[in-house]
Amino acid sequence: MSLNLRALQIKLEKPPYAPFFCIYYKDLYLYDEALKSIKNIFSADQFEITQSSLGDDTFDELYTQICSPQLFAPKRLFILKNCESLKAPELEKIITLEAVLPHHTYVVYVFAGTADKRKKFFKFAKDKTQLVELPAPYPNKVAPWVSYMCQKQDLNLTREAQNQLALQSNFELIEIHKNLFKISLLFENSKEISSKDLQSCLNLNQNVSIFDYAKALGLKKWIFCLSHLNTLTQNGESLVALAAICSRQLLIIKKCVLGKNNKLDKKNILSHLGVSPYFADDYFKSAELWNLKDIDLVIEEFAGLDLKLKSVNIDKKLLFEASLIKVSTL
Repeated sequence: MSLNLRALQIKLEKPPYAPFFCIYYKDLYLYDEALKSIKNIFSADQFEITQSSLGDDTFDELYTQICSPQLFAPKRLFILKNCESLKAPELEKIITLEAVLPHHTYVVYVFAGTADKRKKFFKFAKDKTQLVELPAPYPNKVAPWVSYMCQKQDLNLTREAQNQLALQSNFELIEIHKNLFKISLLFENSKEISSKDLQSCLNLNQNVSIFDYAKALGLKKWIFCLSHLNTLTQNGESLVALAAICSRQLLIIKKCVLGKNNKLDKKNILSHLGVSPYFADDYFKSAELWNLKDIDLVIEEFAGLDLKLKSVNIDKKLLFEASLIKVSTL
């Protein structure tokens, strides 16, 4: 049975632990909290913690390191990120050697995205590892998280201010967390913080450019895209131009996905993108959220949207919204 964040934290309070964890995440805040909980528990027990990102380190190097006992670090925790880039046989390789792994060796596999329960590795791992799934909460489930984060940072926001903060953060927990940090720098912990106070310390009415919008689309920030579409149209932005910019963003991300699937390093992929290295990290970050099938479907949808915006006599904003809703379900 898979665990959510709170269930994982409770599980970690009572050893022994499973030698292998598989964490699938869609929400960066929950992911950060899960890793923090694991690292705190193992650090307290004097474990040496090694974090590696597959792509920066090769699997063979990590495999050798994990399977080799260390004289001066007998208790070890390995956190392997970007595991979605590996094939099932590589992922299974370490787990099948559980019986001969050095004593007190634990491995955490981290996958960006949702667990695909049809895939071979998931079927293999569900009975041999501790599964942890961290999906992004739906907007109507965000309020308890805002309250939880306020308590953790000793901030006293009114209920109205909490709701406003969630809305202005596009119901994304990581954005709410960042905004609460800004608030904590400006207000004393004892002060009750109102919606008016939020207006004074956060730029809640910031302008969004079509380039910000395209970047958000590439990061699958669907609520942001839906909520800011009306603002862009009111500011006089052309939805035809917006669709074109979004299509370009998706095509560049597709090149990153193809490069990652072909095991190319970032420098090699960048040489094929035709963009400034300054923006490269944004595209690589977006590529972690997509597979080739889904991004092809979205590119096809936006090509159709472009044609409709230029030829169909229907409200253009409604056409754009319909396409957004359609692709957000992929």
